Amino acid sequence: MMEKAYITAVLCSFLGLTILWSCLAGFNLPARFLILPTTISRTTPTATIPGNTGLRRCVDPLDPDEDLFDLRRLFIYPEHPIIGTNVSVGAFGYFNKKISANATNYFFADAANAGLVMYGDYDFCNLTTVVQTIDGVLGPVCPPVEGFGYLRTDFLIEDYWPAGDWHVHIDARNDSTADSARLFCVEGDVRVIRAD
Repeated sequence: MMEKAYITAVLCSFLGLTILWSCLAGFNLPARFLILPTTISRTTPTATIPGNTGLRRCVDPLDPDEDLFDLRRLFIYPEHPIIGTNVSVGAFGYFNKKISANATNYFFADAANAGLVMYGDYDFCNLTTVVQTIDGVLGPVCPPVEGFGYLRTDFLIEDYWPAGDWHVHIDARNDSTADSARLFCVEGDVRVIRAD
């Protein structure tokens, strides 16, 4: 009898904690997130990545799997890209497995109030320099292997592109198709300026 009462108490406690968790989460998240509370930290739009960009992990409740690249820090130099000059984007994190040679970056940028939308898909290894330490030697590696790594991409902000707040969405996948395993996905607003 005591054992039955103990089991009942444990189940009631678990149910109470579940209800409390759902209530607390519901203040900030759509209802669909409550189905998989363990994925909230990966999908909430407030999961800003440390660095100087203000970008955050993409909201993708239909793809809750852990990213193959655990993005720890993200940087843009200069912090506000300048029209007509090069900008560098750097990222530091951990590759959870060896990455496919067919990995692809899907890029989307919407320059606010300018009617300019840019979209492209780029071979990950052609677009990105990856630096890792393998057998004690630090150097460029692509496709990257399991372990810590630093990623860097440089590109030109064209003269005819408008200044302003751009909404940027970068979705890197482990193959040449957009529905393959996700390396990482970031989105948010980046201010692009014109030099005086």
